[in-house]
Amino acid sequence: MATTHPPVDLEQAPLMVLRHVLWHFGDANLGLRPSHFVERLLMLFAAADEVNFVRLRREFPEYAHAFTVIQRVEGGLDRARTIVMDAL
Repeated sequence: MATTHPPVDLEQAPLMVLRHVLWHFGDANLGLRPSHFVERLLMLFAAADEVNFVRLRREFPEYAHAFTVIQRVEGGLDRARTIVMDAL
């Protein structure tokens, strides 16, 4: 279910993080395949329950934020794509 909060603040996310998360969500054009470790990390974010998501977020806050916004915030995926397009 999409939500409109927290605010979409992807501009602060590193470009590489956005590209990795876009790749995870199937964007082969703007996304960039991450390393094996980061690929597995994104799979963990996708599979994690709330408790484990919080644990992962503590260690990888930039990936957690980008993942959450792209997955759960209405327009988050399009916003991430726009940021990456503008940067390339």
